[in-house]
Amino acid sequence: MSLPPPLTDPAALAAQQRRVGRNRAIRAVFLSAVVVGSVVAIWALSAGEVPTRSEWAFRMTQVRDLQDAGLDGRGEVICLVDTGIDPNHPDLSGVPIRGWRDFVRGRADPYDDDGHGTAMAGIIAARGALMGVAPGVALIVAKALDAHGMGTSAGLASAINFCVDPNGDGNRTDGADIVSLSLAAASNVTVGSDVTSAVTAALGRGIVIGSRALRDSRVQ
Repeated sequence: MSLPPPLTDPAALAAQQRRVGRNRAIRAVFLSAVVVGSVVAIWALSAGEVPTRSEWAFRMTQVRDLQDAGLDGRGEVICLVDTGIDPNHPDLSGVPIRGWRDFVRGRADPYDDDGHGTAMAGIIAARGALMGVAPGVALIVAKALDAHGMGTSAGLASAINFCVDPNGDGNRTDGADIVSLSLAAASNVTVGSDVTSAVTAALGRGIVIGSRALRDSRVQ
């Protein structure tokens, strides 16, 4: 896989900013809300708060203000690289899943044998008792972590590449605008690794990568 040149040249950086433009700014806003809102909301939900009491997390991070202004994620696609998703969860039943790939067990239908991926999907896109950060988005889901929250760097790299081009036809218009990586590495990911290459390629195509260690997931 050929990689785009590193964006260190000021002219190249300016050209990419113009190309991505307003859409990237909107995506960055959603990404910030997901990262900050997720930390607060996961804490609230894990403490046993009911959804109405957990609303303060979204108000505090101004997520609801964005939604009131019409920024609800409509037209954007987020790829969730995690433990999977439970598509039958009542708060997720209306969320479109445009792509699914299981890099752990190879199962054809979406599932989540850990629960973390479903929780993240809810924080991002729930349309039920607790409204997510961006309820208008569509999801692509890549299961890269197993029932114990464990995965491999090879699986993670493949999942990121899947987010960029879900059907593998070389036409990336059906890929994600944002990739959510809510995980941590058991060791440093070195420059030149398969994960770094996959992330670099995605960034070079204007895809926003969100990575935040929100749990004790481990990528070996």
